[in-house]
Amino acid sequence: MQAHSATSKTIWLALKWILFAVVLVAVVWHGWGLWNKLGTEPIPLKLNWTWLAVATLLSIVAWFPSAMYWRWIVGQMGVRPPFRQAMRAYYCGTLGKYLPGKAAVIVIRAAMVKPVGVRAPAASLGVLHETLTFMWAGGICMIWLYPYLEPHLPEWLALDPAVRPYLLVLLGICILGGSIGLAMLLHSHRLFKKKTDDTPEPATGNTPNSTDDEPIHLSFWKAWKLTLAGGAVFVPTWWLHGITLGLTIYAVVGDRIDWNDWPFWTGATAISLVGGFVVLFAPGGLGVREGLLLELFERQLEPREAVLVTVLWRGVALVSEIVAAGALYYGISADPQPAAPASATGTDTPVPSPDQR
Repeated sequence: MQAHSATSKTIWLALKWILFAVVLVAVVWHGWGLWNKLGTEPIPLKLNWTWLAVATLLSIVAWFPSAMYWRWIVGQMGVRPPFRQAMRAYYCGTLGKYLPGKAAVIVIRAAMVKPVGVRAPAASLGVLHETLTFMWAGGICMIWLYPYLEPHLPEWLALDPAVRPYLLVLLGICILGGSIGLAMLLHSHRLFKKKTDDTPEPATGNTPNSTDDEPIHLSFWKAWKLTLAGGAVFVPTWWLHGITLGLTIYAVVGDRIDWNDWPFWTGATAISLVGGFVVLFAPGGLGVREGLLLELFERQLEPREAVLVTVLWRGVALVSEIVAAGALYYGISADPQPAAPASATGTDTPVPSPDQR
Protein backbone atom coordinates (compact mmCIF):
# COMPACT_ATOMS: atom_id res chain seq x y z
CA MET A 1 0.00 0.00 0.00
CA GLN A 2 2.80 2.42 0.93
CA ALA A 3 4.68 1.61 -2.28
CA HIS A 4 1.53 2.29 -4.31
CA SER A 5 1.02 5.61 -2.51
CA ALA A 6 4.63 6.63 -3.14
CA THR A 7 4.30 5.73 -6.82
CA SER A 8 1.10 7.77 -7.13
CA LYS A 9 2.78 10.79 -5.54
CA THR A 10 5.74 10.47 -7.89
CA ILE A 11 3.48 10.26 -10.93
CA TRP A 12 1.43 13.26 -9.77
CA LEU A 13 4.58 15.29 -9.10
CA ALA A 14 5.97 14.44 -12.53
CA LEU A 15 2.64 15.35 -14.14
CA LYS A 16 2.62 18.75 -12.42
CA TRP A 17 6.13 19.55 -13.63
CA ILE A 18 5.24 18.46 -17.16
CA LEU A 19 2.14 20.68 -17.13
CA PHE A 20 4.18 23.57 -15.79
CA ALA A 21 6.80 23.12 -18.51
CA VAL A 22 4.13 22.93 -21.23
CA VAL A 23 2.45 26.15 -20.02
CA LEU A 24 5.77 27.96 -19.68
CA VAL A 25 6.91 26.95 -23.17
CA ALA A 26 3.54 27.96 -24.65
CA VAL A 27 3.68 31.39 -23.00
CA VAL A 28 7.28 32.00 -24.05
CA TRP A 29 6.39 30.96 -27.60
CA HIS A 30 3.43 33.33 -27.62
CA GLY A 31 5.54 36.17 -26.27
CA TRP A 32 8.25 35.50 -28.85
CA GLY A 33 5.63 35.57 -31.58
CA LEU A 34 4.32 38.93 -30.38
CA TRP A 35 7.84 40.34 -30.14
CA ASN A 36 8.54 39.39 -33.76
CA LYS A 37 5.03 39.99 -35.08
CA LEU A 38 4.98 40.80 -38.79
CA GLY A 39 3.17 43.82 -40.17
CA THR A 40 3.85 46.04 -37.16
CA GLU A 41 6.33 48.86 -37.18
CA PRO A 42 8.52 48.59 -34.08
CA ILE A 43 8.27 51.51 -31.64
CA PRO A 44 11.51 52.65 -29.96
CA LEU A 45 11.44 51.30 -26.42
CA LYS A 46 12.81 53.53 -23.67
CA LEU A 47 12.42 52.45 -20.08
CA ASN A 48 11.88 54.96 -17.30
CA TRP A 49 13.72 53.32 -14.42
CA THR A 50 12.48 55.91 -11.93
CA TRP A 51 8.87 54.86 -12.44
CA LEU A 52 9.85 51.20 -12.26
CA ALA A 53 11.43 51.94 -8.87
CA VAL A 54 8.25 53.71 -7.76
CA ALA A 55 6.20 50.71 -8.91
CA THR A 56 8.49 48.42 -6.90
CA LEU A 57 8.06 50.47 -3.72
CA LEU A 58 4.30 50.66 -4.23
CA SER A 59 4.19 46.90 -4.69
CA ILE A 60 5.68 46.51 -1.20
CA VAL A 61 3.12 48.93 0.23
CA ALA A 62 0.25 47.20 -1.58
CA TRP A 63 0.86 43.98 0.39
CA PHE A 64 0.83 45.78 3.77
CA PRO A 65 -2.98 45.53 4.25
CA SER A 66 -2.72 41.78 3.64
CA ALA A 67 0.00 41.48 6.28
CA MET A 68 -2.05 43.45 8.79
CA TYR A 69 -5.16 41.38 8.11
CA TRP A 70 -3.23 38.14 8.63
CA ARG A 71 -1.92 39.43 11.98
CA TRP A 72 -5.43 40.48 12.98
CA ILE A 73 -6.98 37.13 12.07
CA VAL A 74 -4.28 35.23 13.96
CA GLY A 75 -4.96 37.44 16.98
CA GLN A 76 -8.67 36.67 16.81
CA MET A 77 -7.81 32.99 17.24
CA GLY A 78 -5.77 33.41 20.41
CA VAL A 79 -2.37 35.09 20.21
CA ARG A 80 -1.51 38.16 18.20
CA PRO A 81 2.18 38.28 17.16
CA PRO A 82 4.08 41.53 17.72
CA PHE A 83 3.78 43.93 14.79
CA ARG A 84 7.39 43.75 13.61
CA GLN A 85 7.62 39.96 13.84
CA ALA A 86 4.31 39.61 11.99
CA MET A 87 5.53 41.85 9.15
CA ARG A 88 8.80 39.93 9.03
CA ALA A 89 7.01 36.58 8.81
CA TYR A 90 4.49 37.77 6.25
CA TYR A 91 6.89 39.30 3.74
CA CYS A 92 9.48 36.54 4.10
CA GLY A 93 6.79 33.90 3.70
CA THR A 94 5.68 35.46 0.43
CA LEU A 95 8.77 34.04 -1.26
CA GLY A 96 7.51 30.55 -0.44
CA LYS A 97 4.99 30.78 -3.27
CA TYR A 98 7.81 30.18 -5.72
CA LEU A 99 8.22 26.66 -4.34
CA PRO A 100 6.06 23.86 -5.82
CA GLY A 101 2.67 23.38 -4.21
CA LYS A 102 2.62 26.85 -2.61
CA ALA A 103 2.26 25.32 0.87
CA ALA A 104 5.70 26.67 1.76
CA VAL A 105 4.09 30.07 2.38
CA ILE A 106 2.13 28.56 5.28
CA VAL A 107 5.14 26.69 6.65
CA ILE A 108 7.47 29.70 6.56
CA ARG A 109 5.06 32.14 8.20
CA ALA A 110 4.01 29.68 10.89
CA ALA A 111 7.64 28.84 11.67
CA MET A 112 8.68 32.50 11.88
CA VAL A 113 6.03 33.45 14.45
CA LYS A 114 6.48 30.29 16.52
CA PRO A 115 9.30 31.82 18.63
CA VAL A 116 6.91 34.52 19.85
CA GLY A 117 4.35 31.99 21.06
CA VAL A 118 2.00 31.63 18.09
CA ARG A 119 1.07 28.01 17.46
CA ALA A 120 0.98 26.43 14.02
CA PRO A 121 -2.83 26.03 13.76
CA ALA A 122 -3.65 29.70 14.26
CA ALA A 123 -0.80 30.93 12.05
CA SER A 124 -1.54 28.38 9.31
CA LEU A 125 -5.28 28.94 9.23
CA GLY A 126 -4.63 32.68 9.29
CA VAL A 127 -2.45 32.36 6.18
CA LEU A 128 -5.04 30.24 4.41
CA HIS A 129 -7.93 32.52 5.30
CA GLU A 130 -6.06 35.73 4.42
CA THR A 131 -4.97 34.33 1.05
CA LEU A 132 -8.39 33.01 0.10
CA THR A 133 -10.09 36.22 1.24
CA PHE A 134 -7.69 38.25 -0.89
CA MET A 135 -8.39 36.06 -3.92
CA TRP A 136 -12.13 36.21 -3.24
CA ALA A 137 -11.90 40.01 -3.29
CA GLY A 138 -10.01 39.68 -6.57
CA GLY A 139 -12.88 37.65 -7.98
CA ILE A 140 -15.29 40.39 -6.90
CA CYS A 141 -13.14 42.95 -8.73
CA MET A 142 -13.09 40.83 -11.88
CA ILE A 143 -16.89 40.72 -12.01
CA TRP A 144 -17.32 44.34 -10.98
CA LEU A 145 -14.80 45.61 -13.54
CA TYR A 146 -15.81 43.23 -16.33
CA PRO A 147 -17.18 46.06 -18.54
CA TYR A 148 -13.67 47.58 -18.56
CA LEU A 149 -12.06 44.22 -19.29
CA GLU A 150 -14.40 42.94 -21.97
CA PRO A 151 -13.00 44.97 -24.92
CA HIS A 152 -9.56 43.47 -24.28
CA LEU A 153 -10.56 39.87 -23.59
CA PRO A 154 -9.93 37.08 -26.10
CA GLU A 155 -12.98 35.10 -27.10
CA TRP A 156 -12.10 32.15 -24.88
CA LEU A 157 -12.05 34.39 -21.78
CA ALA A 158 -15.10 36.54 -22.56
CA LEU A 159 -18.48 35.77 -21.02
CA ASP A 160 -21.29 34.51 -23.18
CA PRO A 161 -23.50 37.46 -24.25
CA ALA A 162 -26.48 35.78 -22.59
CA VAL A 163 -24.73 36.00 -19.20
CA ARG A 164 -23.82 39.70 -19.31
CA PRO A 165 -27.23 41.02 -18.16
CA TYR A 166 -26.84 38.92 -15.00
CA LEU A 167 -23.47 40.33 -13.89
CA LEU A 168 -25.02 41.92 -10.79
CA VAL A 169 -26.59 38.61 -9.84
CA LEU A 170 -23.24 36.87 -10.36
CA LEU A 171 -21.56 39.55 -8.24
CA GLY A 172 -24.08 39.03 -5.45
CA ILE A 173 -23.58 35.26 -5.53
CA CYS A 174 -19.81 35.74 -5.39
CA ILE A 175 -20.04 38.09 -2.41
CA LEU A 176 -22.55 36.05 -0.42
CA GLY A 177 -21.35 32.56 -1.31
CA GLY A 178 -17.67 33.41 -0.97
CA SER A 179 -18.09 35.13 2.39
CA ILE A 180 -20.13 32.26 3.82
CA GLY A 181 -17.60 29.68 2.61
CA LEU A 182 -14.67 31.61 4.06
CA ALA A 183 -16.52 32.11 7.34
CA MET A 184 -17.11 28.36 7.57
CA LEU A 185 -13.38 27.81 7.01
CA LEU A 186 -12.50 30.20 9.83
CA HIS A 187 -15.18 28.65 12.05
CA SER A 188 -13.53 25.22 11.67
CA HIS A 189 -10.45 26.19 13.67
CA ARG A 190 -10.68 23.30 16.15
CA LEU A 191 -10.93 20.73 13.36
CA PHE A 192 -7.92 22.35 11.69
CA LYS A 193 -6.04 22.31 15.02
CA LYS A 194 -6.38 18.53 15.34
CA LYS A 195 -4.73 18.06 11.95
CA THR A 196 -1.87 20.55 12.33
CA ASP A 197 -1.05 21.19 15.96
CA ASP A 198 2.19 19.29 16.41
CA THR A 199 4.19 22.40 17.33
CA PRO A 200 6.56 21.93 20.30
CA GLU A 201 7.04 24.52 23.01
CA PRO A 202 8.74 27.71 21.77
CA ALA A 203 12.53 27.40 21.85
CA THR A 204 12.95 30.83 23.44
CA GLY A 205 11.45 29.74 26.70
CA ASN A 206 8.24 31.69 26.19
CA THR A 207 5.34 29.89 27.76
CA PRO A 208 2.27 29.81 25.56
CA ASN A 209 -0.84 31.28 27.10
CA SER A 210 -3.89 29.19 27.74
CA THR A 211 -5.61 30.99 24.89
CA ASP A 212 -2.89 29.61 22.64
CA ASP A 213 -3.20 26.04 23.91
CA GLU A 214 -6.96 26.20 23.38
CA PRO A 215 -7.48 28.64 20.50
CA ILE A 216 -10.52 30.85 20.68
CA HIS A 217 -13.38 29.14 18.88
CA LEU A 218 -15.03 31.77 16.72
CA SER A 219 -18.76 31.68 16.22
CA PHE A 220 -19.93 31.54 12.63
CA TRP A 221 -21.33 35.08 12.82
CA LYS A 222 -18.08 36.52 14.11
CA ALA A 223 -16.12 34.59 11.48
CA TRP A 224 -18.47 35.99 8.83
CA LYS A 225 -17.97 39.55 10.09
CA LEU A 226 -14.19 39.08 10.02
CA THR A 227 -14.42 37.77 6.46
CA LEU A 228 -16.58 40.69 5.31
CA ALA A 229 -14.13 43.08 6.97
CA GLY A 230 -11.35 41.42 4.98
CA GLY A 231 -13.28 41.88 1.77
CA ALA A 232 -13.84 45.55 2.59
CA VAL A 233 -10.08 45.96 3.04
CA PHE A 234 -8.97 43.91 0.06
CA VAL A 235 -11.21 45.34 -2.66
CA PRO A 236 -9.50 48.77 -2.36
CA THR A 237 -6.16 46.96 -2.00
CA TRP A 238 -6.62 45.46 -5.46
CA TRP A 239 -6.68 49.00 -6.83
CA LEU A 240 -3.23 49.55 -5.31
CA HIS A 241 -1.98 46.48 -7.15
CA GLY A 242 -3.67 47.82 -10.26
CA ILE A 243 -1.84 51.15 -10.11
CA THR A 244 1.41 49.20 -9.65
CA LEU A 245 0.73 47.61 -13.02
CA GLY A 246 -0.20 51.03 -14.41
CA LEU A 247 3.10 52.54 -13.29
CA THR A 248 4.94 49.66 -14.95
CA ILE A 249 3.08 50.44 -18.18
CA TYR A 250 3.92 54.13 -17.75
CA ALA A 251 7.62 53.25 -17.45
CA VAL A 252 7.38 51.64 -20.91
CA VAL A 253 4.94 53.77 -22.93
CA GLY A 254 5.49 57.16 -21.28
CA ASP A 255 3.05 59.95 -22.09
CA ARG A 256 0.94 57.69 -24.31
CA ILE A 257 -0.57 56.15 -21.20
CA ASP A 258 -4.25 56.76 -20.46
CA TRP A 259 -4.77 57.04 -16.69
CA ASN A 260 -8.47 56.38 -17.20
CA ASP A 261 -7.44 52.76 -17.76
CA TRP A 262 -6.90 52.28 -14.01
CA PRO A 263 -10.05 50.09 -13.71
CA PHE A 264 -8.72 47.93 -16.55
CA TRP A 265 -5.32 47.60 -14.86
CA THR A 266 -7.01 46.56 -11.62
CA GLY A 267 -9.16 43.98 -13.38
CA ALA A 268 -6.17 42.69 -15.35
CA THR A 269 -4.18 42.38 -12.13
CA ALA A 270 -7.01 40.41 -10.54
CA ILE A 271 -7.30 38.06 -13.52
CA SER A 272 -3.58 37.35 -13.61
CA LEU A 273 -3.01 36.92 -9.86
CA VAL A 274 -6.15 34.87 -9.22
CA GLY A 275 -5.46 32.78 -12.31
CA GLY A 276 -1.89 32.16 -11.21
CA PHE A 277 -3.08 31.22 -7.72
CA VAL A 278 -5.67 28.63 -8.73
CA VAL A 279 -3.22 26.82 -11.03
CA LEU A 280 -1.37 24.95 -8.30
CA PHE A 281 1.29 23.39 -10.52
CA ALA A 282 2.78 26.81 -11.39
CA PRO A 283 5.12 28.10 -8.65
CA GLY A 284 4.28 31.75 -8.06
CA GLY A 285 1.83 31.54 -10.95
CA LEU A 286 4.84 31.62 -13.27
CA GLY A 287 3.74 31.36 -16.86
CA VAL A 288 0.02 31.51 -16.07
CA ARG A 289 0.10 35.13 -14.94
CA GLU A 290 2.22 36.13 -17.90
CA GLY A 291 0.04 34.27 -20.36
CA LEU A 292 -3.12 35.98 -19.12
CA LEU A 293 -1.51 39.42 -19.20
CA LEU A 294 -0.25 38.89 -22.74
CA GLU A 295 -3.77 38.02 -23.84
CA LEU A 296 -5.11 41.21 -22.26
CA PHE A 297 -2.33 43.57 -23.35
CA GLU A 298 -2.23 42.23 -26.90
CA ARG A 299 -5.37 44.26 -27.59
CA GLN A 300 -4.29 47.40 -25.74
CA LEU A 301 -0.56 47.87 -26.27
CA GLU A 302 1.83 47.46 -29.16
CA PRO A 303 3.06 43.83 -29.40
CA ARG A 304 6.56 44.50 -28.07
CA GLU A 305 5.23 46.78 -25.36
CA ALA A 306 2.84 44.04 -24.25
CA VAL A 307 5.71 41.58 -23.89
CA LEU A 308 7.96 44.07 -22.13
CA VAL A 309 5.31 45.20 -19.64
CA THR A 310 4.44 41.59 -18.82
CA VAL A 311 8.07 40.68 -18.11
CA LEU A 312 8.77 43.88 -16.20
CA TRP A 313 5.73 43.50 -13.98
CA ARG A 314 6.96 40.08 -12.90
CA GLY A 315 10.35 41.68 -12.24
CA VAL A 316 8.78 44.48 -10.20
CA ALA A 317 6.90 41.94 -8.08
CA LEU A 318 9.93 39.70 -7.56
CA VAL A 319 12.32 42.54 -6.70
CA SER A 320 9.83 44.06 -4.25
CA GLU A 321 9.36 40.69 -2.54
CA ILE A 322 13.10 40.06 -2.25
CA VAL A 323 13.86 43.58 -1.01
CA ALA A 324 11.08 43.54 1.60
CA ALA A 325 11.89 40.02 2.79
CA GLY A 326 15.63 40.71 3.00
CA ALA A 327 15.24 44.01 4.83
CA LEU A 328 12.81 42.60 7.38
CA TYR A 329 14.60 39.28 7.86
CA TYR A 330 17.96 40.86 8.66
CA GLY A 331 16.63 44.07 10.18
CA ILE A 332 14.23 42.64 12.77
CA SER A 333 14.96 40.19 15.56
CA ALA A 334 13.04 36.93 15.43
CA ASP A 335 11.89 36.76 19.06
CA PRO A 336 12.27 39.90 21.16
CA GLN A 337 9.12 39.31 23.24
CA PRO A 338 6.19 36.94 23.57
CA ALA A 339 3.11 37.54 21.50
CA ALA A 340 0.15 39.18 23.16
CA PRO A 341 -2.98 37.10 23.76
CA ALA A 342 -6.06 38.49 22.06
CA SER A 343 -9.27 38.55 24.01
CA ALA A 344 -12.49 37.24 22.61
CA THR A 345 -13.36 40.80 21.64
CA GLY A 346 -10.22 41.09 19.56
CA THR A 347 -8.31 43.53 21.80
CA ASP A 348 -4.69 43.00 22.71
CA THR A 349 -3.86 42.12 26.30
CA PRO A 350 -0.27 43.11 27.20
CA VAL A 351 1.97 40.31 28.41
CA PRO A 352 4.09 41.47 31.35
CA SER A 353 7.82 41.14 30.93
CA PRO A 354 9.90 39.10 33.42
CA ASP A 355 11.01 42.34 35.13
CA GLN A 356 7.41 43.46 35.62
CA ARG A 357 6.53 40.12 37.19
